[in-house]
Amino acid sequence: MTGFDLSGLGPGAIVLVGYSRTLLEPLAERVPAGGVLVIEDPVVAANREVAKATDADPLVGRLMLTEYQELPNIDALVAAEPALRAARAVLPGSEYAVEPAARLAALLGLPGAGPEAAAVFRNKARQRRTAAAAGLRNPRFAVVSSAAEAAAFVDEVGVRCVVKPTARQASLGVRFVNPHTGEAAAAFEHASAVDEAKLVPASGIRSEVIVEEAISGPEYSVEMLVRQGRRCFANVTAKQLVPGEHPVELGHTVPGARTGEDYTSLIESTTRLFTAAGFDTGVLHCEWIVSEQCPVLVECAARVPGDEIATLISLAFDRSFVLAYLTLMLGADPQLPVEPPYGATVRFLTTAPGTVTEVAGAEEAATLPGVQRVRITAQPGDRIGPIRSSWDRVGYLVLRSADAAQARQDADRAANAIVVTTAS
Repeated sequence: MTGFDLSGLGPGAIVLVGYSRTLLEPLAERVPAGGVLVIEDPVVAANREVAKATDADPLVGRLMLTEYQELPNIDALVAAEPALRAARAVLPGSEYAVEPAARLAALLGLPGAGPEAAAVFRNKARQRRTAAAAGLRNPRFAVVSSAAEAAAFVDEVGVRCVVKPTARQASLGVRFVNPHTGEAAAAFEHASAVDEAKLVPASGIRSEVIVEEAISGPEYSVEMLVRQGRRCFANVTAKQLVPGEHPVELGHTVPGARTGEDYTSLIESTTRLFTAAGFDTGVLHCEWIVSEQCPVLVECAARVPGDEIATLISLAFDRSFVLAYLTLMLGADPQLPVEPPYGATVRFLTTAPGTVTEVAGAEEAATLPGVQRVRITAQPGDRIGPIRSSWDRVGYLVLRSADAAQARQDADRAANAIVVTTAS
């Protein structure tokens, strides 16, 4: 893959709000040592051993600790830390860092989403209202404050619905429910009580609960780079979900679509959404369901996509998506081709609930055609629960092939070679 010349960046030129290996790994051979300054919440840093990780990473010149979820602390940090004035780009390293990163970029006069747009893309209810104002299609929805309100809405809609938090990530707390069954009340309690012990600061993550009519149809995400309100790169990713009551991703494929009405409508709908939100500069990961030839908004994030989607875009387009994003945040147009010469896919691995007794086939899978990476996260002795969020999967494979269809076929073969055995 060809890259970008970032050798002239000085110490602390890149500020990463929220530690992320996903963002740092593609920069390892391009950014000078010490070029990254990491800002992390002290509780999260302790839980994730961030200081140990940054000390071992030559890219990171400094780790600053502050409770950045409390946005006024960003203002105080800028006043107290002159070193931040050397920054040339500010990046959010996680979903929970989107608003603080936008605020910091604005205070430093650097490219960013803009504080108001960042607030929209951190709250699923605000996204719904913004989409409606832009004339985009939403499902019927309501923000609810009790189990009784959730149940009443689902029963009134009279069809399957989705209950989820308004400000969490990784499909946490998301559940399908049916009317007149009592499921909605339990789902409300589940969505209200989700926890990510290692990723949540002492002050917590403020979130409400939203209930939405469930929409059926093929699911996609749009990854878009935007500079000063102008779209400068777009990709469509096809999504595959685990069957069941929790809509957890089982796989993604790039390109998901490159031509036709679906592709055009997905790109145009995402553009209308970010324009209505007043989004200025950055990356978007916007999820849609196509129903009756019309995209229906699921939700949209203003940060680099997870689930290895950034890796898939890099493999399919033969350019580093993260480096293109960094180039954008440094004030230049990214250098990515319009058409991807390859197809790429990620396949997540699941297994039956229980205690892992054996993991087999990973080495064989790694030798199969197209396989770029195999990662097994479950080890013998681990206790595996039902699939309720992305954290419950047991591993994944990343593949690149001649096109999307071949990548899916190769993924099927490689996934079948891996067996994670559990016992109750």
